[in-house]
Amino acid sequence: MLNKKMTFDEIKSNKDLFLETYNIAKEFEKSGYKWEDLMMIGYDYEQRYDSFFSTIQKFIAEISKFKDVHSYRYRIKSTDSLLVKIIKKYSGVTKDNYIEKITDLLGIRILYIFKSDYFSIHKQIMQNYGNQKTENIHLKLKEGDDESTYKDMLEKEDVKIEKNNAYRSIHYTFFSSTKNINNSPKIEIQTRTIFEEGWSEIDHKLVYKQDKESHLQFVSHILSDMVGTCDALGSLMQYLSKSQDNSVPKEGEIGEIIKRFLHK
Repeated sequence: MLNKKMTFDEIKSNKDLFLETYNIAKEFEKSGYKWEDLMMIGYDYEQRYDSFFSTIQKFIAEISKFKDVHSYRYRIKSTDSLLVKIIKKYSGVTKDNYIEKITDLLGIRILYIFKSDYFSIHKQIMQNYGNQKTENIHLKLKEGDDESTYKDMLEKEDVKIEKNNAYRSIHYTFFSSTKNINNSPKIEIQTRTIFEEGWSEIDHKLVYKQDKESHLQFVSHILSDMVGTCDALGSLMQYLSKSQDNSVPKEGEIGEIIKRFLHK
């Protein structure tokens, strides 16, 4: 459904097609929004795009210098996605307050290799943007994940832990500027391992927009379990590479090492 994107010009010229394409006709009727007011939001948002792009490039220039970053991605929310989100999830949004109310107009995703790298990235994020934080950090974990992995962050920050069936990530929300706060968009920064990103991309492409349980969701949960194991094995390899014993393991010994590491 949402693979079919509409430009703002297309949306303005065909309200019914927009509501049908994004399957939100019922939500629009219940929302109480006037079409004209939504179009005013869309027009204002389109006019601000260049300034938003400059803002996110400033963040990228800083993050690109962070230690232990494997790679990063960024996005500016498209106008169609903004309007759909307002209709489906928000009330009372206007042209004058949408920048204040919507927290993910700008987004950056930071990827790292080893699970333990999260804290290095976290420290650099807080050193650079801590005074711009708008809400508690959200630590999103799969049910059964070991929270103690993040003890260094949990001991120092206000963190909201959220458990779910498969998704893992750390989410931060900041004001994008220390000046004129109410008129500057908020930016969401997500951090996760490269394995977690691989699962997330597959799940988002094939599963995320589905409204009901399916075989795809079941398989996605299995893949998420495997991602947790891959990250643990990556951490084990990191540990072994730093250890003094580089001898070839005896038959069966590596299995015991893995078991001890995974359950330590």
